[in-house]
Amino acid sequence: MNAAADNDQDQSRLSKAADEHAARRFEIMGPRPRLLVVLALLLVSGGMYFMLGSEKYAWPALYYIGINGLIILLGFPPILYRALRQTFGEGRLTTDLLMAVVIVSAAATTLLLEAALIVLIATVSEFLERAAHSKIGRETESFAIPGTKTVHLRREGDTIDVPLDEVKVGQVLVVNDGETMPVDGVITFGNAQVSEAAITGESSFSPKAEGDKVFAGSVIQHGFIEVRMEKRGDKTLLAQVEQSVRKATRIRTDTEILVDRITAVLIPLILAAGLAIFIFYYLTSADKTADDLRNALRIAMTVVVVASPAALVLAAPTAVWVGLRRAAHRGVLFRNGKILEQLARIRTLLIDKTGTLTVARPTVAEVCGFGGVTEQEVLEAALFVERHSDHPLAETIAAYGEGKVGPTEKPEKFFEFEGGGACGITGDRHIKVGAMWLMEDGREFSEETLKWIEDSKNKGRTCVLVCDKTRVLGGISFEDAIRPEAKGVMERLRKLGIKKMVMLTGDNAKAAHQIAVDMGMNEYVAECMPDTKLHRVKKEQNMTSGGVAMVGDGINDAPALAKADVGISMGAMGTDLAVAASQVTLLRDDLEGLYDAFAVSRRLVTSISVNIVIAIVLGLALVVLAAMGQINLLQGAILQQLIALIITINAGLFAR
Repeated sequence: MNAAADNDQDQSRLSKAADEHAARRFEIMGPRPRLLVVLALLLVSGGMYFMLGSEKYAWPALYYIGINGLIILLGFPPILYRALRQTFGEGRLTTDLLMAVVIVSAAATTLLLEAALIVLIATVSEFLERAAHSKIGRETESFAIPGTKTVHLRREGDTIDVPLDEVKVGQVLVVNDGETMPVDGVITFGNAQVSEAAITGESSFSPKAEGDKVFAGSVIQHGFIEVRMEKRGDKTLLAQVEQSVRKATRIRTDTEILVDRITAVLIPLILAAGLAIFIFYYLTSADKTADDLRNALRIAMTVVVVASPAALVLAAPTAVWVGLRRAAHRGVLFRNGKILEQLARIRTLLIDKTGTLTVARPTVAEVCGFGGVTEQEVLEAALFVERHSDHPLAETIAAYGEGKVGPTEKPEKFFEFEGGGACGITGDRHIKVGAMWLMEDGREFSEETLKWIEDSKNKGRTCVLVCDKTRVLGGISFEDAIRPEAKGVMERLRKLGIKKMVMLTGDNAKAAHQIAVDMGMNEYVAECMPDTKLHRVKKEQNMTSGGVAMVGDGINDAPALAKADVGISMGAMGTDLAVAASQVTLLRDDLEGLYDAFAVSRRLVTSISVNIVIAIVLGLALVVLAAMGQINLLQGAILQQLIALIITINAGLFAR
């Protein structure tokens, strides 16, 4: 479904590009030089008006017709084309239609100077719109990898320089001090300080060593690394960020759609109001001369120009563009602006514990010996086996024992049991490390062992046993360390307006209860399976009107992430399936991104609301002044552009 929506958006983009290409046939020159020429000619026209006086600088003087006619010739065709295409081709009524009607009306009644002024207004609006789109393009290009297209390939012990396009998945690249990572991959040798600012927005450097993931666009300092390539080009995480930001700006938010509907109603009303004002002023004039006709038309045109909803139309997209940019540079990736706006309405948050509230890799909580065996003996026996395994728990034990236990002999025979553990054999020494079921081969489990296992499970810990041929030497328990920022983030989310937080975990109820209390959760659901999480999302959706957000990182979270009103995944460290199922991706490996996502969305809605109020209130004030004849067309046009400028500045302030 999401792929189909993206395809529709791409088709819309291609159609829009074709329309823009067709529109250029009606442009004598591009918007920037056209704006400068129109402005220069209009200054000449205005200068002649003041030097010669309104009576001489008027129809049918050739210089009056020539200068203002040239302005209209330069600027009117693109305006007319857009108005006709939008009205009849797309079935939309836009501000271009208002401008086209006013220009034609002014020119038909020989008010060429006024028509030229309106051409300037429309050209300025077009220029600002294109400049905004161009800025978005430049912002997304800031995610591009600045490095060279040539990389250092490790081949048969030598290093050779080859084009990046020739590197295949699985090959090893060398990245030296000061260079930028050209690919996504895993470090196979070396260590360095790495800045992932291009992805996460954090400019600080963090240490990376063998086994760690690194991403394209990262900067390497104080060392060098060899990296086994996993992704390159448009498959890298950084390229996906760039593509997502580009796509996100093409999908309209609910507010933008609402403003479009309001605009479709307003434009006919504005035209009708302009006609009514024209008729009123002409019929109430004393002599009903040609000058009275032109005066009535000037007032009507001023009302139509200042009543134009151009500023209102600009209110939402400007804030959305800024919001998406700000979020991306803080390591939060929204699939589109609609999700950014929708997140602001969320009041219920479901959050998975493992890998989300906790760090992805478990830590050793306890090493316990049974029957008089010391902790040191248990750890030494475990390292005899686990130093030769690449299982995550084995790596955790090896890291924990570093410095606590000296070198251990290498097993003559080594076996791994899928989902169970590992075994090492040297002579008569036969050591197993793993799950309880792996040890059930004739051994008796003492009361001490069984009690330790039960106590560990009640604390929400994962246990492995360490055994020799005949007995259980001891056990090692692991726990998921709570992220240090987790509690603070939960407190700040509550201040942002999250009313209900529910923790979902596979732990038993006792362990889940303590963590939920520490985190300030309203509720928790223990011993969760994937379908349990999915059902809980559905239940909360039936109970709340503001929508439900789900936060997770694993494969078993994907169904719940996809079902939630807003699915939020721990992106760079989460699974590809979780990322694909979610609408928001946190690229940093911490929960600060979760707070940033909600904070940006709340500020977005506030910014849009303020922009809309500014556009409506100031627009209505200008309409009243114009209808009373207190401001002329030039003043009204300047004030209208000032409103648009205020809205743009407000959106910029939102970005800080």
